[in-house]
Amino acid sequence: MKDIEADTESAVHITSQMQKATPVPEPHWSYLQTAELVAQFLELGLLLDVGLGIISRQHEDAQASHIARAVAGGLPELRDEVRAQVRDAYTQVKNELLKEWTKRHEQELQGRLEDMKQAVSLRESGNQRVEDVQAKLAEVREVVQAKKLFLDQLAPKIWSGIEAHAVAT
Repeated sequence: MKDIEADTESAVHITSQMQKATPVPEPHWSYLQTAELVAQFLELGLLLDVGLGIISRQHEDAQASHIARAVAGGLPELRDEVRAQVRDAYTQVKNELLKEWTKRHEQELQGRLEDMKQAVSLRESGNQRVEDVQAKLAEVREVVQAKKLFLDQLAPKIWSGIEAHAVAT
């Protein structure tokens, strides 16, 4: 209900404003007459807002152009500063990578050195084992030779004992 009343009041107000309309002058208007007509339709506050808006826009444009000139003037210095910062960042990354690579390389070399030491140790112990085995083989050969000699000496006695036993029986 309130909406209808508000709409009605708005329509009555607009209608009353239209009834106060200035009659249309003859077709030969001057710029001054046009400005007077616009001033009659618009309130003075609106004209002041428009004027202040134009002035503030000009002020903003002047500030923007001042800022643009300042940035353009400082651009080479800014560019050099950015280059220096980028160069420093890349140098730090390079140094860190180099440190890490060196550390890993040294670790890998240490690992290989330990492997080589172990291989030398195994070889030396392997050589010792080979010498030990060769010594044992020599001992076994001597024992085998001694047993063979003993058996060679014992064989005729055994055969003679077998033959004597066969003749006796």
